[in-house]
Order: sequence, then structure tokens, then C-alpha cells
Amino acid sequence: KAKIITTETIVDFTEETKPEIKEPKIKPKVKPKVEVADTKQTTKTPKPPKTTVKNNSSDKDAIYRIKLGAFSQKLNAEKLKAKIIHQGLEAHIEKDTKSGLYKVYSRQYSNRQAAENLNAKIQKLHLNLGKTTLEVINQDDFNDVEAQLDTGWIVQIGIFSSKTNSLKLRDKIRKKGFISFVDEVLNSKNQTNYRVRIGPYATREEADIKKKEIFKTMNLKGLLKPHEKKKVVTK
Repeated sequence: KAKIITTETIVDFTEETKPEIKEPKIKPKVKPKVEVADTKQTTKTPKPPKTTVKNNSSDKDAIYRIKLGAFSQKLNAEKLKAKIIHQGLEAHIEKDTKSGLYKVYSRQYSNRQAAENLNAKIQKLHLNLGKTTLEVINQDDFNDVEAQLDTGWIVQIGIFSSKTNSLKLRDKIRKKGFISFVDEVLNSKNQTNYRVRIGPYATREEADIKKKEIFKTMNLKGLLKPHEKKKVVTK
């Protein structure tokens, strides 16, 4: 038998690798920001008039009050005082002996913050006061000078035989923001007594308001009396 030899041709089929086709990245469309103007109208609050500070004392022994205005004519000072009182606040007029001006003041305080709060409250009333002044004054100097006035009304809180006790009560009253002083008088036995008083105030009506206020604040009863100039005790 004849042998038939076949040769196999081995063909290596390799798969062609198709090139990768990268799809282009499509960026999402970004909507442009549209700025919307604020249609709300903002009302600018006018800045209150500047408050200056006049300091004549250390904080330890100080009282505080607001000078609301100064006028050459007393009538104008009276008008401003009436405006302040009409708002339910206190005000009084003092004549400056050096300048001759009639100055309108708020009530006095032993606490600086209380005086500043009052000033802020007054500015919100829009009374066109202009510049106001926070005055810092020595209690003894201020109250004792006030006591030298010849006229007015006072509220008498008590009479003591002890000068020390009278001055202690005076100081307690001052710390609550009242104008207070001690003067000395002779009693029927020719002995020295010390009277604790608040004021003086220009009118009986003002003194009566203070009488009610000190009773409400400190539970102290007082008597309304015409002010009389006596020797003031300071120490």
C-alpha cells in the first residue's frame, strides 16, 4: 500500500484589534447666571447727632446727665423743656452764670449707661436737638452748688442728730440718681440737726413728682417744703 502523506498548513489567525473610539465628552450646558436686581428699597436711617462727653470727674464719684441745648433766650429753653416733658421725660433749665446761656438738662444718673440709654431714646424722638453732650460731674460739687440756690422746692426725707447718718442716707439717695444734699439747722434746744433733702426744684409740681418717685424707688417718705438757703454739709 502506498502511504499518502498530507501536510497541514497551520495558519495562525490573529484577531485584529479594533482601535478604541473615544466618544467626545459633551459638557453640559451651563445656564448663565442672571443677576436679579434687588427691588426692595432700603431706607437709610439717618445717623443721630454726635454726642460729646464733657468729663469733670472720675467715674467713682460721678453723676451723669445730658445737656440737650443752650439758648440765649429763656423762652427758647422753655420750649425745648416743654417738648421733652411732653414725651414723658424729665428736663430742667439752668442759667450759666459765665456765658449767660439758658441750658436744658435731662435728669441726672449715677450710672453712665443709664444716661447713654436716655440720650439714645431722646435721639429717636427726632426733636432736632443737634449735638447733645453727656456731662460727667462730681456729685458733691454739683449737688452742693444746687443747694445754694435761693428759690425752689425740696423734698425733705429726714432730720438727724448724727451728721454721719445723714451723710450716709444722702449718699444712698444720690446713688439712685436723685439730687440730694444735707444742711444743718438749730432746733428749739439750740442743738444742731442735719436735714436730708432732695432738690431743689423750680416748681412745687416737679418736687411732688420726685417725692412720689423716691417713695417708689427707695420706699422713703418725704415732705414738700419751700427751699431755704442754709449751710450745706459736705463731709
